[in-house]
Amino acid sequence: MQSKASFNDIESLAERVAQAIVTDCMIQPGSRVLAAVSGGADSVAMLLILAGMGRGLILSEAAENEAPLQVRSRVSLRFDLEAVHVEHGIRGEESKADARFVQELCDRLGIRCNVVTVDAPALARRLRTGPEDAARQARYEAFDRVRLERGAERVAIAHHLADQAETFMLHLTRGAGLTGLAGMRTVNGVYIRPLLRESPETLRAYLRSIGQRWREDETNSDPRQPRAMIRTSVMPLLRRINPRASEAICRTASIVSREVDLLNRWTDGWIDSFFRRTPYGGFLFGLHAEPANEDAFLARAIVRLASRLNMPPPEYARINALLYKIRGLSSGVENLSGGWRSEITASRVHFISPRQSNDTAPVLSDCTPYEITNLESGSQFDGVKTQAVDRTLLSRAVWRTRRPGDWMRPFGMPGRKLLSDLFTDKHIDRPFRDYVPLLTVGDEVLWVVGVCASERLRVTPDTRAQSVLVRWTCQLIWETQ
Repeated sequence: MQSKASFNDIESLAERVAQAIVTDCMIQPGSRVLAAVSGGADSVAMLLILAGMGRGLILSEAAENEAPLQVRSRVSLRFDLEAVHVEHGIRGEESKADARFVQELCDRLGIRCNVVTVDAPALARRLRTGPEDAARQARYEAFDRVRLERGAERVAIAHHLADQAETFMLHLTRGAGLTGLAGMRTVNGVYIRPLLRESPETLRAYLRSIGQRWREDETNSDPRQPRAMIRTSVMPLLRRINPRASEAICRTASIVSREVDLLNRWTDGWIDSFFRRTPYGGFLFGLHAEPANEDAFLARAIVRLASRLNMPPPEYARINALLYKIRGLSSGVENLSGGWRSEITASRVHFISPRQSNDTAPVLSDCTPYEITNLESGSQFDGVKTQAVDRTLLSRAVWRTRRPGDWMRPFGMPGRKLLSDLFTDKHIDRPFRDYVPLLTVGDEVLWVVGVCASERLRVTPDTRAQSVLVRWTCQLIWETQ
């Protein structure tokens, strides 16, 4: 048996929800909020509570012989409330009746109702997924579309305490990490969940006390659906061990959530220091010092970094394979997710986008890349970022990035060498090679900026007088300071 809601639970419901909204900064005064209303008990209760917050009174529709229980809230947030209802095209006339019910309820409350019709079965066929997943995707796409059209800052979802417990158990059975076990958040981007700490029994008791009807969706009890299996089979067994199992599970999710937030702040700070964006994606360095020398930390950094790069979260097996290579147990390329791949070198992990930019122009045009001064007596140059160049030769040379057939005569070495071989000899990471500035005459490379200069640029007593000092002033792609 599930616990029944007490009178005090019902009477303080609006106050608790209002306090949760204020404490978690869910709604800013004066903002516009969309309430996602399916017509079920949870979303109807949420709509009534949110509507009452702007008026200081939870509205009621009592039966003829019943006095409505007026649940007051001392908090008035003064926000603009609208509803959004998505008709999924799954349950025929029942689904259309849900839409009419929500529209009529909103009309009675004086709230604008945005009804969106989608074809979830067609989407499921197109995506080759289950109807539940397709309906969820279509629903959230509709929420986002209406939110943008109506200029709303938040979308309120009526997930409650039992939903949170079921989500935790679903994630647990699928092998989730800490992030998955943290469950749903009261605030997740534009989405808010004002009822996440409330039980469904309290919400239904509240609606009964004020005589407010709601709609039932029989698909929610379909035993073939994983969530319904947990609700009807797993949770009753857990309540035999602990009658308040749902609350205990949600408390665990809350504890995990706080710890995940702490870990994420630490990890994000490390990423800020040890990740550099590039035209092809980016690279991590500092992999063998604390705390990145711990696999647990680096795995979290890779997952967090994926979200920054708009990369789908890599699978557990992919992350483990990448960590194996990073620790020097293997080498080369590791495929990630969404067409992304990683390339592991001795000191870096490169993350390479399937849509990487082939534009190398920023290498030479983002800033004034070089300056030329007279070669004074005693001038120092290292062939890395400063080099002496004959004026006549410089007038014929061009700055560019590599192309097939490039070669040079490396300083202090006999004969010529293909640029590709030079890059290999100098251990220039492969993803960097398209972005290395070159000073060239035809196919001959005079200077590989940041690497070495050609023997042809050797300064002799005869050439010193007609040479100038060229200094590269921009940051090179691999530089981290």
